[in-house]
Amino acid sequence: MPKNNKEASKEDTKESKSKSINKEESERSVRLIFYLVLGIAVGTLLVYFIFSVFFSNITLFSNTFKYKSLPFTKENNMGLTIYHYTYTYQIGNGQTIKNNILLRKDPRKNNVPVEGKITFEGERKIYSTINTTGLLNCSSILRDSSYIPYFLVNNLFVVVIGSVDEAEAQASNVTHITCEKYPNDKVIFIQEGNETKITRKGNCFILSVANCELLEASEKFEVQAIIDAKEQAGLLK
Repeated sequence: MPKNNKEASKEDTKESKSKSINKEESERSVRLIFYLVLGIAVGTLLVYFIFSVFFSNITLFSNTFKYKSLPFTKENNMGLTIYHYTYTYQIGNGQTIKNNILLRKDPRKNNVPVEGKITFEGERKIYSTINTTGLLNCSSILRDSSYIPYFLVNNLFVVVIGSVDEAEAQASNVTHITCEKYPNDKVIFIQEGNETKITRKGNCFILSVANCELLEASEKFEVQAIIDAKEQAGLLK
């Protein structure tokens, strides 16, 4: 017997709900895997940078320029163009630490706006999280989201990586992180936005990302953090 319109409508509604639930479960699984793998990505990125610095001795082309008083070297290493900046700082026992920043984007052309100073006031623990909604389709999200945690770890900060979703945090055994939960601590919060920009609100640094421009936002964060730190210490000329 042919189904009447009412019965067909009910079946279509059930099918639609089923597809919606399956989609949500799929996205949830992807996010859980994302948070687990992100920590590994930071370590992988560290190895990448070590090899990049090592192979900088095999430089096919280079030139130097200054960006807001920071001397960069543009290098073409094995076909990969990077923008290399070296800096040093001292820790409590007087030991001098030397660090390298290797950018994929020319800092002179990185026009991501920054609202507020990217400064740190002596704290050593920093929380970092990403709201993956709208960003999971970005092919390089895992790599690009690990740049800032790596940068902070390389500057001897303790970085706690977690999830903005409390249920996901519990399921994957990571820290639940929001700017509101840790108002007295520095928090790096990455989310999708209509415009790629960095905004400081209290102790929260919000990286809004449009068009998958997380690399641009992350590299701007690193460079601006150094500029603001040098300015704070009176070292900019």
